[in-house]
Amino acid sequence: MAVSRGTADKSEGSGKDALSARDLEVLLLTARAMTNGQIASCLNILEGTVKRPLTTINAKLGVSSGAYAAKRPL
Repeated sequence: MAVSRGTADKSEGSGKDALSARDLEVLLLTARAMTNGQIASCLNILEGTVKRPLTTINAKLGVSSGAYAAKRPL
């Protein structure tokens, strides 16, 4: 699965809806169908810490899951 161009564009700019660098990292790893544990290991963070950017991504993109966020066109 790939991240749509519209979703990737959300990482540009400085508005409140723009994805942070960490949000984009987590989103890209989610698009690779990685689990929260795998993402945490890859980013050297705790598994519970992965949930924060996922929640932020979902809210900013107006979706209910990270997997949907990764493929959602904007």
